[in-house]
Amino acid sequence: MIRLTTWSAEAARCLGRALNAGGLLDIQDEVRRGLSQLWEFTDEHGLAGYAVTRLERYPSGIEWCWVACAGRDFMKYARLLQLEAERRGLTVRVHLTSRAMQRWYGRLGFEVSETIMRRRADHGVRRRQEFA
Repeated sequence: MIRLTTWSAEAARCLGRALNAGGLLDIQDEVRRGLSQLWEFTDEHGLAGYAVTRLERYPSGIEWCWVACAGRDFMKYARLLQLEAERRGLTVRVHLTSRAMQRWYGRLGFEVSETIMRRRADHGVRRRQEFA
């Protein structure tokens, strides 16, 4: 089952595995202020995980950004979220930091649309692939 829910310590614990501390605090704030939505996934074994999403408006239309996702058997729930996006005619965007996740989302039909590069003051240049 998938349902919208409010921020909780359990959501912070679960999503904290997918995010750094600063990112987790930002997402918690966005959910509490209603800028992002927190989805809870459960199955016959109980709590399976969480996803944080938000709708973003661009001149080209609305995109549904999957901000953070964590939990057990997320592929099953990602497919359900994807079906909801298709039903509503929404493009989905995810940001990833590993090639393994890129392959995983590729199996759902996602494609790389841009490359993000950063130059960190303390570590030089670090390259990162992301979906957008």
